[in-house]
Amino acid sequence: GDYCEAEYTVSTEDGNVVDSSREAGAQACFILGSSHVVAGFHQAVGGLAVGESRKHRVSAEDAYGEPNEEMIAELPKSQAPPGLEKGMVVQLTNGMQAVVAAVDEESVTIDANHPLAGKALMFDVQL
Repeated sequence: GDYCEAEYTVSTEDGNVVDSSREAGAQACFILGSSHVVAGFHQAVGGLAVGESRKHRVSAEDAYGEPNEEMIAELPKSQAPPGLEKGMVVQLTNGMQAVVAAVDEESVTIDANHPLAGKALMFDVQL
C-alpha cells in the first residue's frame, strides 16, 4: 500500500469530536491497507490525491466493532473495591481497563469494550 500522511478529525454522528490530529498539530502516518489504524480510516483516505479532503461515515463494524458481551461482567459488590460509581474507569488485574457500567446494592457491572464500540464515526480527512 501507499504511504499516507493525513490530517483528520473523528467525531461521533452527533458531532462530538473524539480524536483530531488538527487539534494536536500532528498528522496520522500509515501505510494504506495496514492494520495500524481502524479499517474506516483506510476507507476515508483511499483514492484521495495529495491535498484532497473528504468527509466519510464509517460504520461501527469498520471503526471499533460492535460491543462484545464477553467483555461485560457482573460481580458481587462484596468482591469490588469500595467507592465504585457508574462511569469510573478501573484497571483490571490483566492490565485492561474497563468502565463501571452499573452499581447496585448487590453487584457491580464492568464493561471492557472500547468506549466507541457500537458507534458509527464521521471522519473528516485531508491527505
